[in-house]
Amino acid sequence: MDAIQAKPKRSVWRRRLAWALGVGVVFVLGLELTLRQLGYAQRATMYFDPEIGFRSWPNQTRWQLGPDLKPTVRMHLNGLGFRGPVLPEPREPGVGRILTLGDSYNFGLGVEDDQTYPVQLERELNAAGGGQRFEVMDVSYPGWAPANEAAAYHQLARKFRPDVVVLGFTFNDLQLPDGGMRYTNGPFFQLFGNTAIGWAITTKWLNKLPGFLIEQDPATVALQTAYMADANAIPLHAAEPQAEPYWKQAMAAIERLQADVQADGGRLIVAYFPAHLQIERLRELAKNGRLEDAQARSAICSLQEELARRLAPLGLVLVDCTDALLQAESEPFDGLDRGHPGPTGLRVLARRVARSVL
Repeated sequence: MDAIQAKPKRSVWRRRLAWALGVGVVFVLGLELTLRQLGYAQRATMYFDPEIGFRSWPNQTRWQLGPDLKPTVRMHLNGLGFRGPVLPEPREPGVGRILTLGDSYNFGLGVEDDQTYPVQLERELNAAGGGQRFEVMDVSYPGWAPANEAAAYHQLARKFRPDVVVLGFTFNDLQLPDGGMRYTNGPFFQLFGNTAIGWAITTKWLNKLPGFLIEQDPATVALQTAYMADANAIPLHAAEPQAEPYWKQAMAAIERLQADVQADGGRLIVAYFPAHLQIERLRELAKNGRLEDAQARSAICSLQEELARRLAPLGLVLVDCTDALLQAESEPFDGLDRGHPGPTGLRVLARRVARSVL
């Protein structure tokens, strides 16, 4: 009799469990769809690599959303978590190999896969290379600083043996690398790494929980806080004493990168990609007939001028793309947002850098 009564109880328990699991699945799917509609899938889901910094989980396909939250640009990420191809090992003889390092300019926020700067650089090199074939591989992530890029080359890219490494230096590259978040490279985030839920947890929620944040020394935190209080102040006054701590970390990273590239038998090129803010201010100078005023121009281009000065003792000549963008025949910032070049501007950058590679 007891055995007969036990069966209905187990049946009720199983139905309740199945109902609870079903509700849970529906809730998770609903949350995922809602977060996607709110734009939480517009960038690739990321994690913190202790050796490099923030990176994208590999093998993702993501839509970047426009201002109306509608999908506009589709982005495919390769097996390393970057856009574009992963070049084969070993190298094909006779093919020039270029590696590009950088942040969102390199990554190509707001443009299709075939419109990014590295893709257009390969196109320009093969068109102007006099019959020699070139291949370009990109290693970049939005928000990276030179320290992240130097570490990414050291940890990931040396094995590809590039002939030339092009470091894209941008207006916000004096900021210090983010300290990052613990545990995001663990199994939970590997399981949910390609979801909008994972993106929201990693970027919006965990950074508010002290237990997940990697502690940094008070001096570094103070420098980061000072920079973020006015993100334009340090770059626009890059030759002044308050910028020195930021230069110290940026130049140390460039020196590490240069040592690695030279040890691998390659050549390092540093290219400066100007901000929309700088181009707009230079246009105002041109409109007022003051573009040749060295003092007025330096007030806008202090960052690239100071960068060129600091690269010179290393034997590096800066490839400054400012005038190339300023003289573009059509609007170079023609992408989804005004903060990044669109296809036209990236083509201008690629053409300018290609001349220095060849």
